[in-house]
Amino acid sequence: MRSRTEAVFTWPWITVVSCLIVGRGFPPLGPTFMAFLSVFFTAASTYIYNDYIDSEMDQLNNVKRNRPIVTGDVSMGFAKWFIAITAVAGLGTSFMINRLAFLSNLAFFTLFFIYSLPSIRIKKMFVLKEMTISSAFIL
Repeated sequence: MRSRTEAVFTWPWITVVSCLIVGRGFPPLGPTFMAFLSVFFTAASTYIYNDYIDSEMDQLNNVKRNRPIVTGDVSMGFAKWFIAITAVAGLGTSFMINRLAFLSNLAFFTLFFIYSLPSIRIKKMFVLKEMTISSAFIL
């Protein structure tokens, strides 16, 4: 899924930097790697979900119409499957770290799931959109 590669890697790197700060430069490698993976999978799930929800609108956008779901390179069925697998992988990995990691990751997932949810469409409300994205940095 090449539509959001840079964005999907932003959140896990922020997580690694946070681990470095909390670990005073020497965080335990196992939990740090697991945190990276959990956030990577969760971010991938939410970005692909967003692309899935917006696929019809993205056909009209000159930049976004080249995304894999829009072009048909990735089927809607595969996208649904991939969303579910990456969500379970991300949340499951964070659960194995500890309760706080799981709850933070679940909050991140829920926040961005609601962000793209068609019935709410937070992403279409400028102030709420910016507050949502800013809130994710805190998580």
